[in-house]
Amino acid sequence: MRLKCTIAALNLAVALVRQTAGEIGSGQTPPSPDPQPIEVIELPLPSVAPTDDEGSCTPELNPHRTGCMGRESVLFSGNFLPDSKHVLAFLNFTGAPAFPDSASIYTGSQLIIVKIDGTTFPGSDPWKCITCGVPDENQRGSNEGWDYPEAFKDGKRVLVGSNIVDCGAADLASSECTPEKIHVYPIRLNNKADGPGPGGSTRELRIHPDDYCYFSWLEFNPSPSSGLPVTPRYDLLNVTRLHRPANPHVIVAEGSEIRINSDALIVGELHGFRKIRRLTSHPEYVDPVDISPDDIWSVVMVARGTDRQMWLSAMRDIPSLTDLVSVSAVASTWNNVDGDSFNQGLLTVMKLNTAGDGNLGSINHPEWNERADRKWSSDETRIAYSQELTLPPDCGGQNPLPYPNSTANGGRVVRLMLAHLTNRRPLHLEPVETHSEVITWGKQYQPGDLDPERSLLPAGVYTLLGKFSGFAAVEIISNDAESAIHTVAVGYKNFLTIESTPSEAVRKSQTTRSFTTVHVDWYSDLTSTGQSSGAKKTSLFGFHLDIDIMKNMFNANDTLTTTIDGHV
Repeated sequence: MRLKCTIAALNLAVALVRQTAGEIGSGQTPPSPDPQPIEVIELPLPSVAPTDDEGSCTPELNPHRTGCMGRESVLFSGNFLPDSKHVLAFLNFTGAPAFPDSASIYTGSQLIIVKIDGTTFPGSDPWKCITCGVPDENQRGSNEGWDYPEAFKDGKRVLVGSNIVDCGAADLASSECTPEKIHVYPIRLNNKADGPGPGGSTRELRIHPDDYCYFSWLEFNPSPSSGLPVTPRYDLLNVTRLHRPANPHVIVAEGSEIRINSDALIVGELHGFRKIRRLTSHPEYVDPVDISPDDIWSVVMVARGTDRQMWLSAMRDIPSLTDLVSVSAVASTWNNVDGDSFNQGLLTVMKLNTAGDGNLGSINHPEWNERADRKWSSDETRIAYSQELTLPPDCGGQNPLPYPNSTANGGRVVRLMLAHLTNRRPLHLEPVETHSEVITWGKQYQPGDLDPERSLLPAGVYTLLGKFSGFAAVEIISNDAESAIHTVAVGYKNFLTIESTPSEAVRKSQTTRSFTTVHVDWYSDLTSTGQSSGAKKTSLFGFHLDIDIMKNMFNANDTLTTTIDGHV
């Protein structure tokens, strides 16, 4: 059977996790906090234009003539303004009338603020467009990509993409903040040894396939004399790569033996200034996490409880050896077509969206999918996030996937949500101390530096010893260019861990089709016994998967079946 489809997205379930310094790393499972009452509401958004045609956003749709969004508009929820009463969001306006109509400014990708308390801005809208109508001279040199807006603590500036939106002395939510006062300043990285040229944005530090993270200081440069753009901008200074080659790797070769460091951690996709520690061990994927302002709670997106990935990951206690060639493909199987839109299951404590009757449009309808943009309010009483409805899948043949018709305003397929933890008192924290400009354990970035390649496990035949007995014979095969691992083959012999004993063999090979597209050949005939019996078996000719990790579209041939305690 050949399957070609968009991965179906499922319902959102955000988990709240409690963590304390004394509990994490103690080796003991901390007690679950008491359940907390949670109210979830949908926040208001602009009216929906029926088409993208000029003038389709009519006065009948929006009597205030402050713009319409598209039915399939992009929507990114940002964080809260420091007053915890306004949420930032990024969306697309469409259908505006032609210039010189005053409503013509409501077009394209824009930054908005949404009130959460049911009140309105002057003009009677519960939302306000911050960047609509900003004069061209106020945004010269700005970078493309305006996703995931983050408000500064002063309430006057927003980091959006690789730009900073600035309203000068006025608060963004105030009536004094008008389009004429808004400036959009680019962020520039000096990435050339000789200094001149266009430089780079923060995005250029994130296109390396190993996704290194960086720490830097921002300095406003009102009159740059070198480097492009020669416009007012923010420069990145004292850039440090958060990478230490001496740190232990997850899988290392020591002579003819392989050793797995289960607690080894690598700074990957950075989502904030927090310590790195492992919190979960469930076989399904977790990403990302937003930690509360007091560092005690986390709001986590997890696949746990959905069985979305259990068909390939449910069998436990198997060393993560073949992840060397399949981790990107496996991680991408939980996303919807636009990425980061997926089901989340209860991790430890509370599911945010349990309310509702499950009908279309309700809080807990299974086809409204969480996006990777949930944020805590600064007073820690609310969490904002956006959702997207499952879109018509690119499926055919014998397995068409159903999809719902939206009941939201104008049939839009995105919505902005707010979870209120009603019994919490507003949190008031002391200002954060200014951090040193130097990260002593990192590597100072010099203009023109190339990102280092992560160390590659050498090709060869190795032995991995079981925790209590037995061993695994491991073969690593590099690609022709010896630039990546092509194949990992593992056979187990009386391999005993604390819970179970896997036996037989598994083999995976990966071929990179492009920068984001991979092909995986998977052959597995694994069984285990112990506290949990299981099996992971492919069909006679294996299981074969092609996936674009950015578009999350995949083709699969043949079958892969995981069985746990007799349950498939």
